[in-house]
Amino acid sequence: MVNIRYILAGAVLAGTVAAQAKDLKTEITVDRTVVPVERQATRLGSVVPELYSPAIRHKALGLYEYGEASEILPSISRLEPMNYGDTLSLTPYRGYASLGYFPAFNLGASAGYRFINKASTRLGAWLQYDGYSYKDFESHRHDYDKLDGSYKNNTVALGVHLDQRVGSKSRISAGVTYSFAALTNPFYDKDFTQNRNDFAVNAAWWSRAGRFNYHVNVDFDRFAFSKDYDKPNTMVSGIYKAAGETLLGFKAGLAYAADGVTPAWGLELAGDFLNQSAYGLDNFVNNDKPGTHGIISLTPYYAFNAGKFHGRVGLKVDFMTGNKNTLPSGDDASVRVAPDVLFDYNATSQFAVFARISGGENFNSLRTMSQITPFIPSWQQYGRSNVPVTVDAGFNIGPFKGFAVSFFGGYAVANDWMMPARTGFLVEDVKGWHVGLKFDYSYGSLVEASASVETAASGDQDKAYYLWRDRAKWVADASVTVRPIDKLSIDLGYKLRAQRSCYSMSSKFEGDRIYEISLGNVSDLSLGASYAITDAFSVFARGENLLNHRYDIIYGVAAQGLKGLLGVSLKF
Repeated sequence: MVNIRYILAGAVLAGTVAAQAKDLKTEITVDRTVVPVERQATRLGSVVPELYSPAIRHKALGLYEYGEASEILPSISRLEPMNYGDTLSLTPYRGYASLGYFPAFNLGASAGYRFINKASTRLGAWLQYDGYSYKDFESHRHDYDKLDGSYKNNTVALGVHLDQRVGSKSRISAGVTYSFAALTNPFYDKDFTQNRNDFAVNAAWWSRAGRFNYHVNVDFDRFAFSKDYDKPNTMVSGIYKAAGETLLGFKAGLAYAADGVTPAWGLELAGDFLNQSAYGLDNFVNNDKPGTHGIISLTPYYAFNAGKFHGRVGLKVDFMTGNKNTLPSGDDASVRVAPDVLFDYNATSQFAVFARISGGENFNSLRTMSQITPFIPSWQQYGRSNVPVTVDAGFNIGPFKGFAVSFFGGYAVANDWMMPARTGFLVEDVKGWHVGLKFDYSYGSLVEASASVETAASGDQDKAYYLWRDRAKWVADASVTVRPIDKLSIDLGYKLRAQRSCYSMSSKFEGDRIYEISLGNVSDLSLGASYAITDAFSVFARGENLLNHRYDIIYGVAAQGLKGLLGVSLKF
C-alpha cells in the first residue's frame, strides 16, 4: 500500500549516494521521493514470469510528504527469469560515506561497507542517520486543537545483508535491520518525546530443479513504542499505554516451466501472523482484541504465451485466523476470494497494452501505519482491511525519436480502509477511479524529461482512490535532468497535489457529525545539482519546496518550508 510521505533530508542525501554508488544498492536503495514501502501483508499478486533477484531489506529513510502511497503499475515488458547461480555483480568500490546539512536543521549521514565482495558471496553493512527540526505555521486546524507546532525527528538505522550463491542453481539472501526513532508529536504535550523501535530479520532462498523453480521467504519484525503517555487534566486523562506488535511472515512458491524457462503454472503460499499486545487508556478503554491474528493466502495460477500476447490467470484465496472483531465493521468472514489476473499485448516494439485485476486482504500493522504517517497515536492498534477488487489498464506508445507516452487508469474498492483524519484515522469504505497521462523524453545521456497529470474521484466521503490518502483531486509531476558534461548533473522538478482534504468526526460537544477539512494544496518546486570531482568523490546541493509553500501533511501536521541538503559523498 501505500506512503503520507515525508521528504526528510536523508532522502535527498541517499538519492545522491544511490546515483553515484549504484553498485552498493544492496546496502541501501532509495529514490529521492519514494520510500521503499514494505507492504508486508498486502499481496495483490505478482507479474509472471517473475524476475527473482536477491531480496534486500531497505532502510526506511522517511515518508513521502504528500499523503500518497506509492503504487507500482503492472509492467508491460515481459522479463525472463534470471539464472539462479549467476555470478554476483562486482565493483571496484566496497564502501561509501556521505554527509549533508541544510539550516535550520536538516541533517543526513550514511555509510556502508561490503566486507566480502566475491563472485559467490557478498556481505555488507550500512548505517544511516536522518534528522530534522522545524516550527509550525498557521494550519488548517480548529481553535480548540491546541497543538504545540514543533516538529523534531531523529532516526538512526543500521543493517547487515548477505547474498550467497549455492552451487549453480541456488541463491540465499538474508538481512538484519534495526532502527530507533525519537520524535515529537503535535498531538502530545510539547515536552513529550516518543521513542520507536523496529527490529527485523529476513531470509530468502531461490533454487531450480529441472523444469521447476521454487523459493521460500521468511520475515520477522518487532515494532513497538517504548513510552506510556500520561495525559492529565483533560476530558480523557490517564495513562495511555504504549502499543507494540510482532509480525511473522512467510512466502513459498513453486512454478513449472515446460520449456525450462517460462513458467506455465504455479502455486504461491503466503502467511502473515500478527501478535498485538494490550494497549489503550488504562482507566477508560483497553484493547478488546489482543492476541495473534493471521492471514494465509493461497494463489494458484496459469501463465501462457501466445506470440505477442502474454497472460496470467489466477485466484487468490485468503484464510483469516483469530479474526474475530479484527475489522472495525465487525465483519468476521474467515475466507475471502480475489482475482489475480494479468494480460499484456506487445503489438510492436513501440506499442503495448496491459490490464490487471487483483485484490486481497491485509493487516494495518503499526509499521504500515507509521509509513503512512509517523505521527500515529502510540496507544492505538488497528485491524484488517480488504480490497475486493482493483482494476488497472493502460497502453504505452513509443519511444519515437526519444518521445514516449503512456495512458493509464483504473478503479478500486477498499473496505475498512484506514484514511487519515483529525485525530489519527477513520475506518472507511472507499471506492473510486483514477486516470492519468504521462510523457517521457530523452536525448541520449544529455537530457531526460518527464511530465504527468492524473486525476481521481472525489467529492464525497466514500469516493476516493484508496492509494491517495490525502484524497487529492489532481496530481501533476514534471522533472527534467540535464547533464551538460559527464561530471555534472542538474535536475529541476515540480509537484502539484490539488484539492486535498480529509474527513473527521466531531466530538460530542460539537454535535456528532462528519465534516470535511481542507489540507491545502502541495506546490513543490525543487532544484538540485551534483558534480563528480573524481569518480569516487562528489559534491551535491539540493533545495526542496523552493516556493516555501505551506500546507498540512495530515491534519494538524504542518509541512516544512524551504528545505534541502548541501553535502559530499565518497566511494572507496
